[in-house]
Amino acid sequence: YTISTTNWMPYVWSLNNVVLAESIHTALANWQANRPDEAFKLFKSEVLQSMYMGGSPGNFVLISAADAARGESYRDFADPIGIFSRTLVEGLFGIVPDALGKKLLVRPGLPAVWDFASFSTPDISFDFKRNRRTDVYKLVNRISTTMNLTFQAIARGQVETLMVNGKKTLWKNIADAVGAPLIEITVPAAEQYEISIVWKGLPPVLPSSEAPYTHGQGLNKNFSTASLLKVFDPQTALKDIVTNANGFRATVNAGIGKYTVFAQLKQGELIWWMPICFSVVHPVDWIAENNKEENSNRIRLQNNTTVNILAKIDVNGYSTPVQITSGKISEPLTIPLDVLVPGTNKLTITYADGKKVNSQLINWKGEKQVRLETVDLGTFFNDKVEQIFKNKYLSPRPAVTTLQLPWQGIGDWPHPHESFEVNDSGLRKLAGNKNEILLTKGIRFITPGERNKNNILFTSQWDNYPNSATIPVSGKASHAYFLMAGSTNPMQSQLTNAEIVVEYADGTQETLALRNPENWWPIDQDYYTDGFAFSLQQPRPMRVHLKTGKLVSGEESRAKYNGKKIDGGAATVLDMLIDPSKALKSIILKTIANDVVVGLMGVSLLRD
Repeated sequence: YTISTTNWMPYVWSLNNVVLAESIHTALANWQANRPDEAFKLFKSEVLQSMYMGGSPGNFVLISAADAARGESYRDFADPIGIFSRTLVEGLFGIVPDALGKKLLVRPGLPAVWDFASFSTPDISFDFKRNRRTDVYKLVNRISTTMNLTFQAIARGQVETLMVNGKKTLWKNIADAVGAPLIEITVPAAEQYEISIVWKGLPPVLPSSEAPYTHGQGLNKNFSTASLLKVFDPQTALKDIVTNANGFRATVNAGIGKYTVFAQLKQGELIWWMPICFSVVHPVDWIAENNKEENSNRIRLQNNTTVNILAKIDVNGYSTPVQITSGKISEPLTIPLDVLVPGTNKLTITYADGKKVNSQLINWKGEKQVRLETVDLGTFFNDKVEQIFKNKYLSPRPAVTTLQLPWQGIGDWPHPHESFEVNDSGLRKLAGNKNEILLTKGIRFITPGERNKNNILFTSQWDNYPNSATIPVSGKASHAYFLMAGSTNPMQSQLTNAEIVVEYADGTQETLALRNPENWWPIDQDYYTDGFAFSLQQPRPMRVHLKTGKLVSGEESRAKYNGKKIDGGAATVLDMLIDPSKALKSIILKTIANDVVVGLMGVSLLRD
């Protein structure tokens, strides 16, 4: 059980690794957030993988063997040794001295199932033993600075007695504790302490696991042995909240996503905040049989409601009924490839009451032929695609020393002189005298074959190019295909880099967000995916290798070019659905993120 440092793409050394120091730091954060069991699960996992599963027993690795790109490397590294030591002391055993503040804080983070534990350093010794309802902590303080002791413990019930060095001691409840109740004592400085806590009564109510709900569904919580004081809903995810002595009921009133509501509880003399985590999902979700980054025409429907659902699936005129038991997943449905166009297909779920929900099924292996009308972008092209990394991108930039993108528009802080040569000779040869390329199933684009002609419309937040461009179009269409190329970097990962906006004559719009890594790919390489830290949420698009003119499918991309540089670079084929009932006005390309250059090389429309 581990985590990666980031899920930023494309892969860059030191940003994307599975690093022991980072995951151990995350374990410490969990301890600081009063989540000791989650913290220890990660901490223990990292100890096992580092010290017992690598090439050197007892080793502190820099990078985990679970790192799919680099594997285990750099042994006995200072980064993990330092934070491991701190997390062991401050997290697991909870020893946090503050010499300047004259305070020794001890807040043990031991897992709830442990009955004993001990620890010793030249500065302090810690010993814990549990005998049924009695917990005994022994601390020996050898720190030269005189500090008063503040001791915190997660309550296992009501406090029957609390003794320090044989004397009954007053304690207080920490009312803003989250997740579990905390008690605290403060006692004067001493060389050693024996803290004995005898618990009585029922254990406190603890958080339940996350549950899914649909919009409008009722959420009911009953805390049985605890009294409800108040409900705090910082994300306004609920409405019509009705409280009672031991719980509350409400209606889920939030969009798709994850939410947390907090209930302040009181059990005996203990008061704390209970996090209630839940997700909001669609009433019915469809799930591809294959991995999300693979093309699939076999799907299942997940019923997220509490009632059985009879529905119908429609895709491009093909329809089939499906019955889904409440809370269950349907049998697989196969949508024939010959009814799917390559790329995005409108998938409609119609319920028995006539209500419809539209979604999109992306499959670049669709076999339905499309008859496209190409749009000539010649008068809008403002550069050659080969120029992208030959420019100097000088403004706007921060007027301070910082780890900026190198001025050639590619590279990073360890590689400031990195370069990449884009070579579009294969694309131009493919276009030839017809100035047009035919890719597959009727997908075609106009692009100049002549070497000295511009073949791309670049937009960027850099001053080298405009940040947006508008292409007038007319008539009606149900689909648009785009041939695109440009740059992106880890700092623009997991967010929208640019948008293609289709503007209708009536003033309404459709927007295709170009996101790294889903559908906005760097011209110089294919994204690296491993199914764990690095994964896609939709099928890989088709790519055109510029030096050879070869069309590469998502499957071939994954098999041969996963995470690799592409000689000469590659353009990407994208598409979007358009409302066929509305007259078109324009197609707008606008770059949103800093540092990237986004280029449009071709547009084709599917006219009905």
